[in-house]
Amino acid sequence: MTKINKISNASKNLHKKITITLWNNKWLWAVILMVVSLFLSAFRILDFPEGGSVTFMGLFVLWLYTFFYGWKKGFVFSMVFGVLRFVVAKYTGEFLLVGVPEKYKLFVIVLEFPIAYGVFSVGGFLPQKHNDETIFQIDENINSNTNQLVYGYLLGVFLQYVVYVITAIMFYDPKGRGFAENVWYCMRYDAFGLLFEAVLTYLVLLIPAVRKSVFYLKFIATHNAQ
Repeated sequence: MTKINKISNASKNLHKKITITLWNNKWLWAVILMVVSLFLSAFRILDFPEGGSVTFMGLFVLWLYTFFYGWKKGFVFSMVFGVLRFVVAKYTGEFLLVGVPEKYKLFVIVLEFPIAYGVFSVGGFLPQKHNDETIFQIDENINSNTNQLVYGYLLGVFLQYVVYVITAIMFYDPKGRGFAENVWYCMRYDAFGLLFEAVLTYLVLLIPAVRKSVFYLKFIATHNAQ
């Protein structure tokens, strides 16, 4: 029995050893997902009169790096994305920090960009079933790990919303006449864009072919070429 276990463990260790190639290179996928996410997050498909806007799945593409490689690498990736998102917003003429006193602007920039996007890595803590994967087991992995894919993304959106609301209450000029009215305004203002984008993304993820494509990309990004 001991000999069998040793052979089994050796086989598993051999299977887990990954040779870095073009398509399972983390840096390649970091560049691809960064560019796509930056493009989608800067392309607004809907603006609301009271503030806020809707992008098409930009935050979901951001979450994919954590989904592929785990929370540690996802945290660094998301923080870097937040910095680049600020640079893009600044130089494309987006309205930034309107109503923020000058002495608080640095705090707001850090909270609304590196921190607000960095929280997407928290979804990497959600449990997932680790299978001895082959290309033929993607359907099985979809059934067992869809919760992390979907709920990890939704958790990231919720935490980003919390960061936005707290930042607005603490550092922006009050929009309501009293504290409670101002809190409600901030909650409503920040909910518009994030809620619509989350619902739109969730509906897209209900399509089985979309989920299968995501898991197929994850397999390519994390395994040896078959």
